[in-house]
Amino acid sequence: MWFASVETNFGEKLNLLRSDGFVGGKALLAFLTPLDNYCATDKAEPEDEPLRNWFDWFSRLDSQADPSLAETTKAFRQVYYVGEWNFLESDYELYRSRTRDLPLSAAEFISTIEALEATWTDAKSVLQSIESLLHLLMTSNPEPVDGLYNPSDTLPDLQGLRDVLDIFVKRNAEKVRIQIL
Repeated sequence: MWFASVETNFGEKLNLLRSDGFVGGKALLAFLTPLDNYCATDKAEPEDEPLRNWFDWFSRLDSQADPSLAETTKAFRQVYYVGEWNFLESDYELYRSRTRDLPLSAAEFISTIEALEATWTDAKSVLQSIESLLHLLMTSNPEPVDGLYNPSDTLPDLQGLRDVLDIFVKRNAEKVRIQIL
C-alpha cells in the first residue's frame, strides 16, 4: 500500500486523506510517474505497447491543456519523492548501517540528498498546479486507462492533495514537498 504526505518548510506534515476516508497515494504515484516521463520525453512515441497507450492518453490530454501539460504540471512533478529518506549529508555512516542491500556510495548518497532538497517547491505554485490539473481532468473527462488513470481513484487523490496544500498555504507555508511511501 502506498500513501502520501505533504511536508512543509516549517516542519509540519499531514497525510493525504481523501474525502471518502481513505488514505491517498497509490493512484497519485500511478499517475505521477508516467506523467513525469511523458513530460520529460521528446514526444517520440514509445515502442512498448503499454507505454505507447499511456503516451497516447497523455498526448490527447495535452492537446486540451493550455498551457501545455508539461507547463501546467511542472510544480507538481518537481515536488515529490518516493521512499523514506530522513538523512542529512553528514549521515552517510548512519545510512550505511541501516542499509544492508546495495548501499549507495558516498557520492551517490550526497547526490540523492541534493536531489531531495531540490523537491522543496513553492507551496502556492504546487497548489495552483494541482488545481489546474484537476480542472483539466474534470473538464476533459478522459477515459480510464488501466494502471494509469481511474477517475474514481486518481481524482480523489488529487483532491485530497489539493485540500492538504490549501491548509498549508493558509498557514503561510512557503515550501512543501510530497513524500510517497
